[in-house]
Amino acid sequence: MKKIKSDLPDKPSELLLLALEDLEAVEQDPAYLVDMRHWASRNRRYTQECSVCLAGSVMVKRLIPKQYLNDLDSFQFEPINFHRGFLMGCEDVANKLYAINFFRIGAVEAGLTQLGLSVNESTRARFRDFFPDKDSQRMDDLSSSERTREHWRLNMLTIVGVLQAEGL
Repeated sequence: MKKIKSDLPDKPSELLLLALEDLEAVEQDPAYLVDMRHWASRNRRYTQECSVCLAGSVMVKRLIPKQYLNDLDSFQFEPINFHRGFLMGCEDVANKLYAINFFRIGAVEAGLTQLGLSVNESTRARFRDFFPDKDSQRMDDLSSSERTREHWRLNMLTIVGVLQAEGL
């Protein structure tokens, strides 16, 4: 497989919005199961579904050719695959996927740092303790309550709004 061309946005707010759109798409697709504990994986010996997290939804919807995914009985893709191996040379893509994962758990400063962006004190203060209660920190899978999923999505959209307000 040749080096892939990434159309992932450079702006963090746009990157997170794109990931949320891709997550919605995989939620509607019976070929996928949202499970935030897996980047993008499947073992047809156990299931036909591909498990994906927020960043994994971007991988399967935008980065890894669908035919390639369909041809493999078993796979596990992680951002490291974009540093070396068959997707070698796509470090910027890997960094964006890691940043999406940091945003997912509310570690916004870490996500911005992953993208090579410096964070000033006022921006840092806006994101400190973004997820104050442990239960709203992450959506591990779609078996989480609808209330938990909706709360998580609202948190993600809040992060997008703050990033946009900061010009990021």
